[in-house]
Amino acid sequence: MNIDLIGFALAVIALPLVFGLIIAIHEMGHFLVGRWCGVGITTFSIGFGKAICQWVDKHGTIWKIGILPLGGYVKFFGDADAASVPDTETIRELTNEEKSKTLAGQNVWKRIAIVAAGPIANFLLSFLILSGFAYFYGKMEMEPRIGQIAPGKPAEKAGMMVGDLILSIDGTPVKSYYEIPRLVQFGTGGTLTIVVQRGGERKTFQVQPILEQPASQSALDKRLAPASVAIIGIQSSDRAEMRRVHYSLSESIIAGIGNSWRIVETNVRIIKLIVSGRMSVTTIKGPVGTAETISTVAYYKDISLLIYIVAALSMWIGMANLLPIPVLDGGHLLFYFIEALRGKPLSETTQEVGFRIGFTLIVLLTVFVLALDTMPRLFGN
Repeated sequence: MNIDLIGFALAVIALPLVFGLIIAIHEMGHFLVGRWCGVGITTFSIGFGKAICQWVDKHGTIWKIGILPLGGYVKFFGDADAASVPDTETIRELTNEEKSKTLAGQNVWKRIAIVAAGPIANFLLSFLILSGFAYFYGKMEMEPRIGQIAPGKPAEKAGMMVGDLILSIDGTPVKSYYEIPRLVQFGTGGTLTIVVQRGGERKTFQVQPILEQPASQSALDKRLAPASVAIIGIQSSDRAEMRRVHYSLSESIIAGIGNSWRIVETNVRIIKLIVSGRMSVTTIKGPVGTAETISTVAYYKDISLLIYIVAALSMWIGMANLLPIPVLDGGHLLFYFIEALRGKPLSETTQEVGFRIGFTLIVLLTVFVLALDTMPRLFGN
């Protein structure tokens, strides 16, 4: 068996580095803002369960790496658990000075800042990665001109022709051929409105994409290709202009913001497509599928794609944590905003019931995603 030892080593190293970096950045957001607000921090953990290694800093905070790499947490002074649920019984017995060092003892706006800092840190990581990549490497762009049209496919049926220069898809301007697959895959409706330039005139076509198994050309493509994608049956032109676009610092920042927003937009569109039934729920990748993707990309030494995956995964984790489910950051923020509007917090009973419901939902969702991840791998598609 011929094994690429360098690729294998990269695949093994990439997993803990990618997950560890994203988790650490998220928790560091909570940690830094919490400490800035004067909240005591008892534990900073990457992973859950028994500690592989740990140490204590001069402030008495325990820093540790857990054996289960499924997340992380910052436990504040006065918290009952890793989900930042306040230990009300213990807090009642604290002095006023001690209460001022608990998360629950902060005013509502400080608590909002501390909780929101985790997802915001993830968004900032994505933005910095994408801006830095734009600045140092630029971007390859190919003129969005049609070079081939597959017989009998949607583009041919709609009347599109070889040589057409695609100007926009569903109102979104197309500057590079590489943008077309994403716009086709995540189109806003069943039928796409495609505007092209043919000769000296513009023409508009209504094109209905179809689902097909993608044609994989490389070993990496074969490992990462989804079961099916939306296509219209076109290929780029061999004579299309190809160029590398270089960005100034200000342009890189703008590109970073644009690419970060594109990841958010893509995630939202995927959710809408799944809810509407236009995309299978099996396209969701959980921890197993994500780990497999990272390992595969690292094995084939596609560093640029690996960097993009880190940015996309960090953005996704930030978004997922903002879901208004108690136990997640979004659930805490929901309670805090309600408190800000009411002028007083929800009752302890209401919050406790909310956290129990949230915990149950998270467990069910985790089981569901793990089942989607593992069942096809165990029993086939």
